[in-house]
Amino acid sequence: MFKEKEKLSSKEIWKWTNLAISICLVILLLVGIGKNPLDNEIFQFLATSYVLFAFGYWVYVAAWNEWFKSHSLGMNTLITFGTLIPYFYSFYLAIETWTHHNELFSPFFSTAATIMLVISIGENINYYFHKRLNTKISDMNKQKAENANLLVNNEIKVILAKDLKIDDLVIVKKGEIVPADGILLSDYATIDESTFNGEINYTEKQKGDLIFGGVINTSDTFELKITTLYKNSMINQLINKAQRVQGAKLAITKKLDKIATWFTPIILLISIVFFLIQYYVGYALPNCLIISKHYDWYKDRLSISIYYAIGVLVGACPCVFGIAIPIVLVASSGKFLKHSILLNKGKTFDSVKNTNAIAFDKTGTITEGKFRIEHIHGKDEYKEIFYALSKLSNHPLSQSFVKTIEADDKNINYLKINNFKELPGIGLLGEYNKKTYKVVSSSYVQANNIKSEFALCPTDKPLITFSYLLENDVIVLEVQFIDAIKSNAYDSLKELKSMGYKLFLITGDNEFNAKYLKKELGFDKVYAKVLPNEKYNIIKEIQKENDVIFVGDGLNDIEALQQANVSIAMNSGNNISKSVSDFIVLDDDVQSVVDAIKIIKQAIKTIKANLIWALLYNILIIPLAGVGIIMPIISAILMGVSDFVLVSNSMILKALPVKWYTSTHKEHILLNTIKL
Repeated sequence: MFKEKEKLSSKEIWKWTNLAISICLVILLLVGIGKNPLDNEIFQFLATSYVLFAFGYWVYVAAWNEWFKSHSLGMNTLITFGTLIPYFYSFYLAIETWTHHNELFSPFFSTAATIMLVISIGENINYYFHKRLNTKISDMNKQKAENANLLVNNEIKVILAKDLKIDDLVIVKKGEIVPADGILLSDYATIDESTFNGEINYTEKQKGDLIFGGVINTSDTFELKITTLYKNSMINQLINKAQRVQGAKLAITKKLDKIATWFTPIILLISIVFFLIQYYVGYALPNCLIISKHYDWYKDRLSISIYYAIGVLVGACPCVFGIAIPIVLVASSGKFLKHSILLNKGKTFDSVKNTNAIAFDKTGTITEGKFRIEHIHGKDEYKEIFYALSKLSNHPLSQSFVKTIEADDKNINYLKINNFKELPGIGLLGEYNKKTYKVVSSSYVQANNIKSEFALCPTDKPLITFSYLLENDVIVLEVQFIDAIKSNAYDSLKELKSMGYKLFLITGDNEFNAKYLKKELGFDKVYAKVLPNEKYNIIKEIQKENDVIFVGDGLNDIEALQQANVSIAMNSGNNISKSVSDFIVLDDDVQSVVDAIKIIKQAIKTIKANLIWALLYNILIIPLAGVGIIMPIISAILMGVSDFVLVSNSMILKALPVKWYTSTHKEHILLNTIKL
């Protein structure tokens, strides 16, 4: 689907045709230098006029906008002066030759035409790469379903996907696009998630799993319960936020914007200085300009001086202000999409680079958070009350209990609970049959010396979590859950360690499980039995010596996520926690946390490489052009090469595997090009 060949618009066809014609004309102009039929002022004037005004008119339009709309002097101003000065001066020389037969300095129409051609080729390359990078976003727009099969009273009604409401039931047939985010109600489904990474990726889903809108059903028909409005679905969030990241303003960008306002005026001033020096005292200076060796300085000093000035104008490359950083953001945006990472805020680029510590919540981040019931101790009637309370909660333990009980007993009674409340740091509270019931943790039981109707079941197994049902503050049901460490958590945390990060674990679980995870996964420090309101203070404590990333997923993580220097939320978590986070990990994978950090660090390295390249280029080329060692035509070619290097460097970032980055790699400038 993503490999479909793109059709060129009529505007693009005209652009590429114009480019081909201009290349042919410039070749003829360059071949025409010397005594041959093409060394003709009329032909040179007409050919150059076509290249400048039919092919390169966009430069003059952009320069006009710079002067009269933006009230600034930018790169297009330099190109305008660099092409029109030799063009009009050559026209003057040609008139002199035709009317007075004066053998003046030969017209250099070819210089103006070559400059415009090289600059335009660079612009077209930039346009091509930018278009390729945005194809992903365009493809995702095409992958949004237009219609949905709404299930009403066991009958299917086809409606617009954008008209779907939360809790609507829809039928997704084989080969159809899922219309919006929802929970799978059928027992099983297989989907193709190529929408999000551009590659065929078949994923199996079980009953109760979340399925994103935009993916394709590759299995039999399944039933879905809509959980998110169409406009807020994950595919729309991806598109909107990917576009927002491209336009993000980094701290370094704001500084460069200020420098850019002075760059062109300074270059114009330098060009004038070199012109004046050559014009008035050029006879006393070594003649570096190759072409000047064939002319008399006293007779042709104006032409020679203009040549020097033009070399400075077209050699300077302010492209760093226009593309060096934005194109890196574009490349990074596409890379985030491919690795199932949603970047909420562009400022994250500035924040991540300084971080040296990562704090993790346990459940749903380091562990699966898909608890399995290991043991239930108590009467069945209390199990139904526990089920009814859990049905009203979004807590991972509650959801796991509900899912397991419904799978094992499809006829379980659903009791109506009155005055239900979720008590942060305690559990669930509700009333049934005029009695008060609570679902609480083992730490609450221990702290309050709660009595039990039966002997509790101690265990020495790791990652066991206990929940208790209290009837009037007496334990009447004990539920034993077991969790599991995510399969790639071991390698992911080891990788973060190798990158120099200190690792912290913050959990409300008991000390036994926290110490087990510290030993098993190599955390530097663990905080156990932490209440929700304490996570914020722990993050502040860690920040006394570190810039910290916090990874969480629950409602009780919100304050900690907001306090951290950088926040990452798992997609399976609470919507509020996701809204306040800098990142959202769509696949709930610990490795994606590592990938997010690596992509940003790669992007920062690429930005630095681009800035270093642009700085060294301008420092070297401007004086060489000013003293005439580099001719204007060569200056134009070098400027185009500089543009191409910056774009190519950013494209390498997009193609480079994430695993390439390690903390030991030295910063360097990438000069290779790649095939997109």
